[in-house]
Amino acid sequence: MTLSVIVIADSIPAALKDSGDVEYIAVQKWGEGFEHAQGKRIAVLNGNYHPSATWVDAARATTTEMSWGAVEPGTDWPYYLLEYADLLGNPDPRKAPGGNVVYHRSVLERYPMKGFAREVDYHAHLVAQGISSAFLQTLAVQLVRAPEWKTYRQQRFNDSRQWAVDRELPLSALPLRLALPPLILARIAKGVFTDGRYIMHWLQCLPRLIQGSVIQMLGEMSGILSRYRD
Repeated sequence: MTLSVIVIADSIPAALKDSGDVEYIAVQKWGEGFEHAQGKRIAVLNGNYHPSATWVDAARATTTEMSWGAVEPGTDWPYYLLEYADLLGNPDPRKAPGGNVVYHRSVLERYPMKGFAREVDYHAHLVAQGISSAFLQTLAVQLVRAPEWKTYRQQRFNDSRQWAVDRELPLSALPLRLALPPLILARIAKGVFTDGRYIMHWLQCLPRLIQGSVIQMLGEMSGILSRYRD
């Protein structure tokens, strides 16, 4: 088996079909399905992404230990810019997008995923270990589904709170959270202006980008304070 594609979705999209050297495995969340994969290369594809026509062939032909591609925007601009601006103009393997990566099997055997709650944390760990990696435009996907803004706001708060809890941030870190909104907005602006394609969308989405950055600040503050409550 050349390639196993683990699709994070309820079912395998109709556009993806088994062939003699490619298998597809549907799972509910990242980190599942790897024990069943038979391929020499194992790819993770988020069900919210639509792969390009060349994606499967490109994944099958990868030669580095970790290969990944861009996530291009669909129509959910505030969500896209808050979650993916780090990728614009900066193909950094430490920030390789969750759900669009191809691993060589040997990498997963040498560096187990257990203990990593997020794919991006696992990627940063792999890069720190010195694995070979490559950014491939042929692995590009498009974001076609995103949570509703109301749902996403709650999700962002909960994720930010849990992030602070997991890292056991001290009470002294609380005032520093006040710097988060301008830092997040500056990071997004840097990615957008470096890339140059989405400046008008950035301007149109600015109110929600501000809201999302404040929600992250409040979530992290809540996580810090939770350690000091009775």
